[in-house]
Amino acid sequence: MRLPRLGLTPELRLQFAAAWGPVYTGETLLRLLSRLDGAVCVGDYVSSICCRVLEGKRLVVVVDGATRREVVAPLECDADCIVEVSNPRGGLSLEAYQAACKSLEEPCGRRILVRVSGEEDMMALAFIDCSDLPVIYGLPEVGSVVVKPGPIARVMAGSSLILMKRELAPG
Repeated sequence: MRLPRLGLTPELRLQFAAAWGPVYTGETLLRLLSRLDGAVCVGDYVSSICCRVLEGKRLVVVVDGATRREVVAPLECDADCIVEVSNPRGGLSLEAYQAACKSLEEPCGRRILVRVSGEEDMMALAFIDCSDLPVIYGLPEVGSVVVKPGPIARVMAGSSLILMKRELAPG
């Protein structure tokens, strides 16, 4: 059975290349993280920082084992449970969207590791749409973007999901 997935149009690709919130780097990022009660962190590099700074706090980390498509060492982060999901490069699968939202609705603990086969980048969009936690993701060569939860972020995410092109996964 071929499942639906969402792909990026050229216009949305440009939109996603821009930060959806304030950008933090270095000590400023560490100070911000230390003040949070929890977060969703998307990307191997950002997740490694979140695991260190948000120790003992509510945390969802989303990784694919690569940074800028270069394989990296597996993330070492204490997790109460691990969610395995498949997601295509440059898109968002139905499976990935559902896994993102379900991991927040029915948490298996305070610290959740989402391990993605494929690419995790666009899962930030799913978490922005469903999360009550700030979503932090990396923007290469720029820094870490922090998207605060709320109606404005959800409208941006929902609008983007509607505008993405519908595709069927190969199968």
